[in-house]
Amino acid sequence: MFDRWYLILPFCSGLLYAVSAIALKPAMERGLGMWRISALTQWTMSLIFSLFLFGVEGDLLPDPFWPSLVAGLLFFLGGLATIIAINYGDVSVATPVMGSKVVLVAFIVVFFLDESLSIQVWIAAGLTFIGVLALNFGKKGSGAGRKKALMTILIAFLSSVLFATVDVMTQHWCAIQGFNRFVGWSSICAGAFAFLLIPKFKAPIWQIPKGVMPYLSFGAIGMAVQAIGMALGVGCFEDATGSNIVYSGRGMWSVVLVWWIGHWFHNQEKEAGRETMIGRLIGSVLIFAAIVILFL
Repeated sequence: MFDRWYLILPFCSGLLYAVSAIALKPAMERGLGMWRISALTQWTMSLIFSLFLFGVEGDLLPDPFWPSLVAGLLFFLGGLATIIAINYGDVSVATPVMGSKVVLVAFIVVFFLDESLSIQVWIAAGLTFIGVLALNFGKKGSGAGRKKALMTILIAFLSSVLFATVDVMTQHWCAIQGFNRFVGWSSICAGAFAFLLIPKFKAPIWQIPKGVMPYLSFGAIGMAVQAIGMALGVGCFEDATGSNIVYSGRGMWSVVLVWWIGHWFHNQEKEAGRETMIGRLIGSVLIFAAIVILFL
């Protein structure tokens, strides 16, 4: 059990991700806009991750450079899809769906990196996937409401596909180029791609609506810090599948935190119907069971 102590990093990252996503939602609703939030969040991550380059020994630039460029592009697109999903739908719907990333990582690792996974990991991945389905069971409302939920799920799943690919690339290339070098340059590339969003801004970058800065600061910095925890679990300890199973607990945390502290951020998602909340509770239990199985 204790030989995988490092999984506490993605566990904490999942919790911090849920709080950060809840914090960013009111920033979007109060006029900052998802494009500026996406760019500001990505630039915050890039700034913090670039500090890893100070620990690089030998050549500063990775050789070849294309993996960092591709990983940066995928990370940027994945972050953009995440912000769009949070902006478009409920945090407690979008975040649990992103838990499907663990299943995608498992398949990518097996089929593209030619690695084998224990039955323990497969059971945990399966429980996580079923838990994600249960978390989104019972969504009620009008036809427009159901369409909104479906679009949120599809966008969140796209985010999972992109981030799953990044995780596998990180596990593979960190072993070749070094964690600090690959992660540092990948993040810088992602930040560079974020400049493409500037034409979409409805106002200059420095014109932050009144009362938004606390939400933006907490959400953006929180997203950057939680990403570091995941990067360490995937890159340094070369355990993309295990890290993602534990990280998928963010779906459980998003439901619990929306219910518990959502009103602090003016979040009304807990007003969902009884059937929906029961489905989300069952999903949370299944995801927690997957985490327990992984540690046995």
